[in-house]
Amino acid sequence: MQYRDHTDPLFVNFKCLKFQEIVKLKMLLIVFQAKNNMLPVNIQKLFMKSDDAHNHNTRFSKSGNFDVKYCKTKMKSMTISIKGVKLWNELDNHLHNVKSIHLFKKKLKCIYIIICSKLPVT
Repeated sequence: MQYRDHTDPLFVNFKCLKFQEIVKLKMLLIVFQAKNNMLPVNIQKLFMKSDDAHNHNTRFSKSGNFDVKYCKTKMKSMTISIKGVKLWNELDNHLHNVKSIHLFKKKLKCIYIIICSKLPVT
């Protein structure tokens, strides 16, 4: 490995996540805790399940997703109550149904490592 070589192969080889994936992982762990009512009440209020937001059944509400709140500013769109919910809603449904936080974290880390390993090195 030379000084100017790309670092992706190193991260994949050592099964480490890059900073952006670590941030996404931490956000998704908090949303996972919100889904399973493991957060303090004042933080839990930031997240609303989509089946609680509507009076009728929808495909979206049955999938275990959260309702994405409207935001006007770029700053607000980067908060965990918006960005974290969007990341959660993009996950596969099999990850929504995981019961253990440790298993959820392990599966999510594996997914991010696999995604990183498939990216072309430029």
